[in-house]
Amino acid sequence: MIPTPTTFNDAHPLPNKVVSGLKRSFEAVLASEVSLFGETSGVLQIQHGCEVDCGVICSGWPTFVFGAVARGWNVQFICLKNNEWSDLINNWFPNSTVLIVDDNFNPSIVQQGVSIWFSDIDPPRILQVWNSDALVIITQRRARHIQGREWCMRPITIMHAQCGGVTDGKWVLNLYYKASFTDFPLTECAVSGRNLHSLLDSMSSGCPCTSPPKIDLTATPIVVRQRCSTYHCDGLLPWTDRDAFVTSPSVFSPTRWVRRRLTTRELLHVLDVPDSVIPALSDRSQRTLSRDTASLPLKIVLQLLNMLPIPMFARTSASKRRCLPKALLVIDSTSSVSGPIGIGPTTNLCDGPASSPNPNPQNESERNQKATKSDDAPVPEYLWDRSIVDDDDPRRAEKLSFLVHFRQFALRWWKRHLTRDFLRWFRHTHSKNLSSFAARRDRLAGLECIIRGANSTWWEWKDGSRPFFWRWPSYYQATIRDGLRLWCHGSLPKWRVPQRHEPDPELRERMRLSPGPIWATSILGICS
Repeated sequence: MIPTPTTFNDAHPLPNKVVSGLKRSFEAVLASEVSLFGETSGVLQIQHGCEVDCGVICSGWPTFVFGAVARGWNVQFICLKNNEWSDLINNWFPNSTVLIVDDNFNPSIVQQGVSIWFSDIDPPRILQVWNSDALVIITQRRARHIQGREWCMRPITIMHAQCGGVTDGKWVLNLYYKASFTDFPLTECAVSGRNLHSLLDSMSSGCPCTSPPKIDLTATPIVVRQRCSTYHCDGLLPWTDRDAFVTSPSVFSPTRWVRRRLTTRELLHVLDVPDSVIPALSDRSQRTLSRDTASLPLKIVLQLLNMLPIPMFARTSASKRRCLPKALLVIDSTSSVSGPIGIGPTTNLCDGPASSPNPNPQNESERNQKATKSDDAPVPEYLWDRSIVDDDDPRRAEKLSFLVHFRQFALRWWKRHLTRDFLRWFRHTHSKNLSSFAARRDRLAGLECIIRGANSTWWEWKDGSRPFFWRWPSYYQATIRDGLRLWCHGSLPKWRVPQRHEPDPELRERMRLSPGPIWATSILGICS
């Protein structure tokens, strides 16, 4: 029998190591390649700033590996047992040691250097993970062969809809930890709910149907069944019914709505498969994975990692601490001033109130049902705020005011480093001849990029945008700076029939005023 504690204090505060870990995490964000060079590939999700060495045992889709890598953990070992994805796993995780578990496996390899083990099966006896240095072992299936009596067990129930998923799936994960821990607190993480509508492709066709009835989008998403095997797009999808029909918006339907099955790519998004992984899978592998109801969604793993008290079993980084760089005031957020490069006055960096008002449920439903949004549509800031602060939080206004100040600081830091990055590249590239023709073209193009970036807010580009060409590969910098040449085969078409008269006077007036902001913000010639 495994000793199971009877009471747990979930509200137990985390150790003081978390405070220093958050500071190191913030330093890692400021020094990352995403901040310095504008890289958009990869995942940057640092939770506590502590380094965790873990191992994964998997016989199916490596969801635990994806989740650990996304959180910045060090996956030391990946033990595969009858896994059909072994070839792809070797290519996706080159920094991890991939081992095949068979009868000739040497268990001494994985006995040290791992603090936490994840497994989607009952850990094989040959691995002897229960006698290793691991402090925590998490399994998707209940362990039957536990070696030793110093382990405590605690089940963790996580619902897919409560961690940002769009299905009604529910999983019970088994948490085993050493009895030396007097308490093992778990942190409850609140995530805003989503529905199936957010994953549907409006460019897919199907059988035209009438628009579905409107439902309350402010309530917790549930499975809404309209008729036999047909579900509402503003609800959840049953986890086990992969052949179900859904009512989906479509731009090709005369009613703007169709009844269809989910495509393979949409089913992969339901399973939280990363977009960067899907192109590496063959069509057959995609269909196989989309039909696998035994696989674990990625958001379940991410929610599990957020709940764990990481500083209790993580090792601190041995690197020296660096002082945070001082933020350079480019544009003041309260008064109208000019920046160091002669930028016009701007009053608010984030261009929004301290706390986003709660949206009208009727307006939110209409916004979600539209396949496209107008150019002058307001930015739904509450969607981003909900992922950080709940709507029913009593300190919501106070927390959102802090969030606005953090966005202001981050925006100033980005604008400062944008200018510094260009000047460093310009001096390195044109150090021999700063007055050459190529240097003048780069200087004018870089000046335009900096001006447009400096006049932008956290939410939108007020003066438009231009590609930061110096961050592209050297052989493509001139092309992205001057623009791609358009090649036409044959003569251009001629159309001399004027546009028909718009009968609606209100819409006609909006069409007449639509080019105004373009000329007002000098999109067509900011450096002319």
